[in-house]
Amino acid sequence: MIQVHNLKKKFDDFQALNGVEMHVGKGDIYGLVGPNGAGKSTLIRHLTGVYKADEGEILIDGEPVFEKLSANLGKAILSIGAVKAFEIGDGTAVAHALGHINNDQYTRNPDGKIIKLTNHSGGILGGISDGSDILLRVSVKPTPSISREQSTITKDGGSRQISVKGRHDPVIVPRAVVVVESMAAITLVDMLMCSITSNMTNLERFFRK
Repeated sequence: MIQVHNLKKKFDDFQALNGVEMHVGKGDIYGLVGPNGAGKSTLIRHLTGVYKADEGEILIDGEPVFEKLSANLGKAILSIGAVKAFEIGDGTAVAHALGHINNDQYTRNPDGKIIKLTNHSGGILGGISDGSDILLRVSVKPTPSISREQSTITKDGGSRQISVKGRHDPVIVPRAVVVVESMAAITLVDMLMCSITSNMTNLERFFRK
């Protein structure tokens, strides 16, 4: 199923797409008809991920083409200095898991609320939050400026030994935890405001219902 809502795209002063709305159900045959310059090719390039919309939303089987929560979290957290790897939920371990083990099963608690029995997905399915806790795992490299002598190359191309003195923080993870949590929080709020409104009062009113 393909859903397109208020899709807009502009190239310099030319408005190629202006508020396109489209819904293609599973099994439907959908044709694009119009003169040259109507935006048919531009729309297809958005659906296939070649172009990124200026405004609007595209969902393919309920999943966004761009701006997936998992992708934006990865982009934000991997931009932090010293972070070398990023995982969500069970991360790379899912490559060795069986489907019936990796799948998160659902049930209802005594109050009738729908809950997950596990959270292998880390709270994100198809690039969208499923409402459960978001679980992240980040790998941080060791401090490179250390007192132990190591080989390097000078600006003239010669070989020499280097040893950095005076640094007393061989482990930066304690500081990195705060930075990672803050970056994740900023990313989540940014996506909330993109999907709802730039007005914080309206945002709070919506999510407190």
